[in-house]
Amino acid sequence: MQLPDDARELQRIADYRTAAAVLGAVSISRIVGGVVFIALGLLGTANIFSHALIVLGVIMIGVAIGSRLAPGASWLLINAIIAISIGVVSIGMAALASIAGVPGTEALIYGGVGVLILLAGVLRLRTYSRYGPALADPATEAEVQSLTSLVRRAVRAQTDDDDVFAFRVTNPGGRREWRALLYGQAVLFVALPLKTVLAADRDNVDIDLTGKTSSGKNLEGALLLGEQRRSIVISAEALDRFDAWKADEDDGDETGTGGEAERHDDEPPTGIKPE
Repeated sequence: MQLPDDARELQRIADYRTAAAVLGAVSISRIVGGVVFIALGLLGTANIFSHALIVLGVIMIGVAIGSRLAPGASWLLINAIIAISIGVVSIGMAALASIAGVPGTEALIYGGVGVLILLAGVLRLRTYSRYGPALADPATEAEVQSLTSLVRRAVRAQTDDDDVFAFRVTNPGGRREWRALLYGQAVLFVALPLKTVLAADRDNVDIDLTGKTSSGKNLEGALLLGEQRRSIVISAEALDRFDAWKADEDDGDETGTGGEAERHDDEPPTGIKPE
């Protein structure tokens, strides 16, 4: 399908795509944890505690399968609550096992696994806070696939293509290569290697030059995304491509949107909350 060249809509799809991938990773970890619990229950001494481990493992796998079949913000919260609950129960089981005279190794396993799962559950609450809003505004599978194709286009295209250019972000914390795909009235920025996506409307992005690099081969400046500012190094050819796109106000119908895209200059590039 053809996505609209509206930065707000592109960013909504990108945020959902990222959040859904995080939920998928959480689901896989829950499946692994469930299998471990079931294995511990089957390998341990047959008693109420080993049976409880098997039940907890089945619950974890069930929640993970539900998250995969119907992705949504609530599953992140459910994963967190269940992990915290299982952690508390496992620690309680360890205490009861010790009192009941269960071999010390098994009691230690119950307690150790319980502490790890409890901590994982607390971290999952942070995951829900960060990615829950993006999952609450879902994109369709077709939209996600179309955005993935655009990201792939940005990453794999030759940097001398008319609609793609590369630059390096040099903010504190290290250098990172970015690719930009000029998409009608919007531009799609892809940060490598994690392929983090930021979208901006033509009127809400600019490059402010400050000079040349020490080698004189490239230019230094800042990428302005709304109120955000990122120090960059960019080639003269890439800057010319960007300037030509900025100067062209007549290509609004290229992606089928029927004209100028709606502006949302007061909104951040991404709705995913920072760490």
